[in-house]
Amino acid sequence: IEGGEIELVRNSLTQHTAHAAACAIALDQRNALRIEDSQAICRLASSEEPNALSIALEILQRHPEWSDAAAPWLEEQFLQGNDARLRAIAPILARWSNQTSVQQLVHKWLGQASSKSDGQQSCLMQTLVGCADRPLPESWAEPLARWIDAVDAVDGDHPLADVGAKLQLGSNGQVVAQ
Repeated sequence: IEGGEIELVRNSLTQHTAHAAACAIALDQRNALRIEDSQAICRLASSEEPNALSIALEILQRHPEWSDAAAPWLEEQFLQGNDARLRAIAPILARWSNQTSVQQLVHKWLGQASSKSDGQQSCLMQTLVGCADRPLPESWAEPLARWIDAVDAVDGDHPLADVGAKLQLGSNGQVVAQ
């Protein structure tokens, strides 16, 4: 892709799914994707076509600077997505955990976690485990502790018990995944 052709390719992001996915790859390889393209990539990530979905999710993970623009899409996927979609967004949430918009979403969801579906709870657990190499955002500590306490009171065999065993309070007061 050369100079003026980049805009032609960018305009094709709204085309048929397979064509848009190919254009997304081409733009990504040229480091030519912009924040304005995030909505087209999110649409691809909502696709039922497995290759387009995989390409879009991979691209999204590499662009945490898109977190504000992608936050509505992430929320829609979390609230309305099926288990496969929830599994697909967990790595993005973990990778983007240092982004304010994602911290706010996950904080809200952790605060409501005990009333969420099994798939949504699993997504949150996968997000936490995906952050194992760094401290969890401070804002997640309180709702996470409440969720663990709620689960312990109701169901000692809940999968969160395994996650709770992998978490500890760090010397700086932050929850740290081990």
